[in-house]
Amino acid sequence: MPSNKIRQAVISSLQNVSSNQIPDDCATLELYRDIGIDSRRFLKLLNILEETLGVGIDQEQLFEADILNVSDLIAFAEKTLNTAA
Repeated sequence: MPSNKIRQAVISSLQNVSSNQIPDDCATLELYRDIGIDSRRFLKLLNILEETLGVGIDQEQLFEADILNVSDLIAFAEKTLNTAA
């Protein structure tokens, strides 16, 4: 899947779980502080990403990842897809 499609999927998933509007230039926004993604919403976000991207998220990879902002989440989604391929 092309990087721009992954980015779109991540942003769309974020909009599904956040009560805040996600701007186009969101790469540096922090998930918790800027977008309001708490632990419950993060789990929901991961479920939506799994469905949208058609891939399971490995919990070990998730625990090892430092996902603080939108850019980190996009990179994690790309890595997850590359690992599954």
